[in-house]
Amino acid sequence: SLYIKDFGPIKEIFFDDIKPLTVIIGQSGSGKSTLMKVLALTRWIYKMLNIRVYLQTAGVKESPFKFYIKRYLSDDGILDYLHENTLIVYTHDETKFEIRGMKAEFRQITQVSYENLCLEKISFITEKRNVLSDLMALTMKEKTAPFYLKELLSEYQTAIKYIKALDLEAVGVKLEIKKVNGVEYSYISGHDDGREYSVRLEDASSGIQSMAPLNLIVHYYAHYFNLVESFNKAVFRYVMEGDSLKDFHPAQNVGDIPRKRVDIHIEEPEVCLFPDNQLRLMNQLVRECWNTDRDYDITLMITTHSPYLLNQLNLLFKAYDMGTDIEGAKMNYDQTDVYAVENGTLLNLKVENAHLVNPEFLSAPVDHIYAQYEELSKPTRDENQ
Repeated sequence: SLYIKDFGPIKEIFFDDIKPLTVIIGQSGSGKSTLMKVLALTRWIYKMLNIRVYLQTAGVKESPFKFYIKRYLSDDGILDYLHENTLIVYTHDETKFEIRGMKAEFRQITQVSYENLCLEKISFITEKRNVLSDLMALTMKEKTAPFYLKELLSEYQTAIKYIKALDLEAVGVKLEIKKVNGVEYSYISGHDDGREYSVRLEDASSGIQSMAPLNLIVHYYAHYFNLVESFNKAVFRYVMEGDSLKDFHPAQNVGDIPRKRVDIHIEEPEVCLFPDNQLRLMNQLVRECWNTDRDYDITLMITTHSPYLLNQLNLLFKAYDMGTDIEGAKMNYDQTDVYAVENGTLLNLKVENAHLVNPEFLSAPVDHIYAQYEELSKPTRDENQ
């Protein structure tokens, strides 16, 4: 669970029992991205607390790292959202910690238990991802890029070590990694009026530039990511940095830790995509995250302005209930939550006693347009005369 009070546009929000699929909608500036960034940060802190406990039980007495919360908030671009009454509380099983006040003071209330250790990986796919192609083409300096964009670049570069070609099903093209003069470049290939073409990713349409890294990274975590190896690397890095190798005697292998999870956070997956493409992308995301065999769980949180994605969710709920699928995708209603951020608080959009999400929050502007249209279409007094 996550509780946030007096932080930027957020007045008071409480997420209880965060579901595997969580969708957040709201007006621009309402706090959707702020909420997701805070959740990603607190999940990362929880991950680090698990590493700390694992090291302690392995004989490393002194913690090899400290938390610099204000620096993390600055990296996320939300440092100025702190208020003297700010309170952020994250709870996972018996573990609980808080961040409080203008100084972002961190306090761990209860510890991670050794019995409930969890391997965790946090991925944040920013809405600025279409700039990634320019970073890879070296037309933009990496050091000037925002924190999450640099992290995304690192994930992309890792993913293309394993994935050299990927169908971008939502738009009917293929992403291909080709080596030219010893350097790997990303290309988009497809057919246009029966003619084959291949262009560099940075020269493709804005929708494809946005979708390609999203698809690639989600596919990597769904099929290729080794969570045990990732956790092991982190553990040994801290052991070596702390010069604690002589004290390190783990009580159990990392691979024997039963709880494993990858948390993926996506800002506006629909960016620059036609409605039909958005629907296919939603199917692909659900299929990759919940219809793929692996030894760890995946959670997905997305922020969106798209009524199409919400309506597609309702279709995927119906498919699950009917024992069928849509393009290989179906979604359990009970494993999903959809919220609107409004006036700094959360509004649950799930319809009670029905396996549906109410899409009217995003459809209301269209209804208002047609109401105005009908009003303008009424005959005037002069016309009646």
